[in-house]
Amino acid sequence: MNRKLIVLLLTMIIALVACSDNQTSGSDVNAKDNDTEEKQDESSSNESQSDEKDSQGDDDKSDVQPATEVELSESSEPSNLEDFIEMDRVMKEIDVDSYTLHLVTDNPGKRVIIYTKDENQLYKSVYIKRNALLKLIDLQENKPVIVEEIQ
Repeated sequence: MNRKLIVLLLTMIIALVACSDNQTSGSDVNAKDNDTEEKQDESSSNESQSDEKDSQGDDDKSDVQPATEVELSESSEPSNLEDFIEMDRVMKEIDVDSYTLHLVTDNPGKRVIIYTKDENQLYKSVYIKRNALLKLIDLQENKPVIVEEIQ
């Protein structure tokens, strides 16, 4: 009798395993899709927060750092300085015409321009668009010349 019981149990186990379905049900797929969407939303939220931090004008150590060779090589020369609201204020501080300008960054958050003369980076302007904050950095002395909101 014990032998029959063991054979019956083994047969039932094999039948249950064989009948089980390895495919996920529709609700499981929807749950996985929702998890993926939440992770993507979190990722884009983190990127947005990072962009906001860049555009808030925090005293970032990178503001007083010169541009890298890669940044300079990928930069462009600004074509129309009148389009840049911060240039009126920068021109009051330095003679912009005596420098070569390199537009390193121009995105919705901020605009960074490097001012060079004879291959030397002398000034860097950082304009934070969200709150109209202008920083003009003297790269030779690693200190700001201007840090103010402009109208």
